[in-house]
Amino acid sequence: MHRRAKKGEKQVKKRVVFALMLVLMFSGLVNGSELKQHIIRRHISIAERADCPYPWCDNGIRVYTAIAPDDPSLYLGSSISYERPSDWKNFAPLSQKVQELIGNLTSNRDKIVALANWVRASKPYAYPTFVSWPPTIEDLWNAPTGVCEEAAFLLTAMLREAGIPAMVVSTLNREHAVSRVWDGEHWIIADATFSGADSGPAIIYEWDDYSLVAGFQERPIQVWDNVPIPPAWGSGAIESVTQTQVEVINEPQKLARIGLGYANLIFPITNKFLYYDSVTKTLAESGNSSQRVSITYRIDAEDNLFLNNRQSWYSDYLGFIFVNPMLRTIDSKHGSGIFQNWGNGYVKTILPNCGIWKISYYFSNLDLNANSSGDFQKLATATFSLSNIGDTVVITPDMLQMEPGADQYYFQELVGALKSVPDYAKQFGKATP
Repeated sequence: MHRRAKKGEKQVKKRVVFALMLVLMFSGLVNGSELKQHIIRRHISIAERADCPYPWCDNGIRVYTAIAPDDPSLYLGSSISYERPSDWKNFAPLSQKVQELIGNLTSNRDKIVALANWVRASKPYAYPTFVSWPPTIEDLWNAPTGVCEEAAFLLTAMLREAGIPAMVVSTLNREHAVSRVWDGEHWIIADATFSGADSGPAIIYEWDDYSLVAGFQERPIQVWDNVPIPPAWGSGAIESVTQTQVEVINEPQKLARIGLGYANLIFPITNKFLYYDSVTKTLAESGNSSQRVSITYRIDAEDNLFLNNRQSWYSDYLGFIFVNPMLRTIDSKHGSGIFQNWGNGYVKTILPNCGIWKISYYFSNLDLNANSSGDFQKLATATFSLSNIGDTVVITPDMLQMEPGADQYYFQELVGALKSVPDYAKQFGKATP
C-alpha cells in the first residue's frame, strides 16, 4: 500500500484484505482440503510471550495440519531432513556422479532406477561412525558404511539434483527409511538401502504396491541462522534452527488393498509454560528457566499388531507418533538438540482406521514426584477409536483421564493449561472441520 494513500482508502483496503483472508482461511478449513497452516483469528486475542518469542514459541493460535502435501514442487529444494547435510547442493562429487549416471537417459523411471541401483551398491550395510554431528555431505559420501537412513537421504539428494522430486519417508512402524519419488505420474517408493557391490538392484515399489506403506516424513518448513536465545533462557545465539513437521503420508490406495483407510484426529497442544518449585512441589505462572515445565504428548496404537496378517511389510506394529512442529538446532557451542516447537492450538492429522488408539500428555520435568520416568512424566491419557474410514475424533481437555499413580494436582494443572487453548468447537462453530 502506498504511504501517501488517503486515510479512508487505507481503511477500506484493510477491510477488504482482512475479509479476503477470512474467506480464504475458513473456506479451506470448511472443505477440509487445505493442507497449509491456518492462523485462526475469530474470537481470539493474540498475546506476545516475553519469555518465549518466535520461533521458539508460536504465539498465535493455529491449526497444524500434519498431513504431508503431495505437491511435487515442494520436494526439489535443498532442505531434505534434519541431521542430514543441507550442503549437498554444493558438493561437486555428488552432482558429477548424477550426471555420469543419467547423462544418456531420457525417462524419469530410467533415471530413478539408475540412481537407486548405484546408491544400493555403493557401500555395505553397517552403522556408520561420524566424527562430527550432524555430518556434512562429505562425511556421508565418504563414510565406508551406512544404513537405510543414510541411503534414503543420499538417493533423495541425487534425485533432486536430477530434477526429480523426492522425499525421505519412514514406514508405519518407523523401522525402515526409504525414498518416496515422483516419477511424473505417481509417487513410487525406491529402496536403495546399502548392500554392497553384489547386492543386486534396488527395490522399486509401484504406486499401488501395498507391501510397503509409507508412514511419515519429517519435512523442514523453514530455517533460521543465528537465532537469539530468549533472555529468560540464557544468552547468545544458536547457529542454525530448522522448523520441521512430522507429517503422515496419505496413501489411501495402498491401505485400501489391505482393508484399511484413514480417519481424522484433532487434539490440542499448548505453549503455556508452568514453573515448578521443588520445595513446595507446586506450579506457578512464572519463574526462572530452571523451573520451566512444558507440556508434550505422544500417540500410540493400542493394538501393536494392528496390521498383522495384512501382508504389509514392516507394519507388524506401530511405534509412537509425535506429529507436531519441532525445532532442530545445530550449534557448535551449545550442541545440537531437538525441541518441541511449543505450538499453540490444535493439530489435525490422519491415522489408519485400525481401532483403538491412545494419546498421552506429559510434563517435561523429572522432579515432579517419585513416579516420574526419565525426562517426562505421563499425567493424562485419552483412549479413542478410529474404526471407520473418514471418522473424525476431536480430543478435548475434558476427555483426559488421570494416569494411574499420577498426582491429581499436577493432572489438574496440565488439563488447565490445555484449556487455555480456545475450544476447537467454539472456534469453528462445530466439532469437526
